Parts: sequence; C-alpha cells; structure tokens
Amino acid sequence: MCAVLRIRWVEGSLSTGWRDGKPGGICRAKKKHSGWNGILYGGVTFSLMDEAFEWCLFFQNIPAMKAMIETRFHKPIRIGASLEIKACVIRQQRKLFDDRAEVRVDGELVAESDAVLCAVLSVG
Repeated sequence: MCAVLRIRWVEGSLSTGWRDGKPGGICRAKKKHSGWNGILYGGVTFSLMDEAFEWCLFFQNIPAMKAMIETRFHKPIRIGASLEIKACVIRQQRKLFDDRAEVRVDGELVAESDAVLCAVLSVG
C-alpha cells in the first residue's frame, strides 16, 4: 500500500491530511524551515519521509517502529518549492516491512529513503 501525504506546515509542526477520502496532496517549503541560503533544512526533508513511513502502515492498522533507515539527498530543495511526499511498502517478511519514501519537486526526485519497519504489539 502506498501513501501520498498532504503535509500542512502549522506553526512549524507537521500534520497529515486527507483529500478525496485518501491521503494525498502537497506541501510548500517555508522560510522558517531553511538551513543554508534559502535551502530547506535536510532534517525537515528527512522528517517528512519518516512521517510517510509511519502513515503507510498506519492506514493498514499495523503499529510499527523503524529498525533501520537509510536516506539519500539528490538535490537541494529551494524555499518556496512545492513538495510531494509518498511512501510504499515494497516487501513484507513476517513482521518486517521494507518501505521506500520519496520527495519530489515538480516531478523530479530530490530525496529518497529506504527503511525496515517492525510490526509491534499495540500498546494500551
């Protein structure tokens, strides 16, 4: 299952949203999230993909936590750019899930991340 996230920048925090009954949409990099000279801070880009991984399994009602994550940044993201974030489960082996997340600007891949998530028992 893939999840395309609509991220809203609310006073510096991130939240997901729904559109047409499923997760989807775009966010815009804001100046307050910049690192160097009008470039989106890499930690924010990483956090967007990290959030996408969690929602990918959440929508399948599978509580999970990350066991491993590897991230690659291909191009800097300018402040003001519209970002599309998506994540997909690539493979499942028992309670381990291999996921991939991407961030695109105008359809071009600017960052990607691969993660292994482990399903956990619900807490509570």
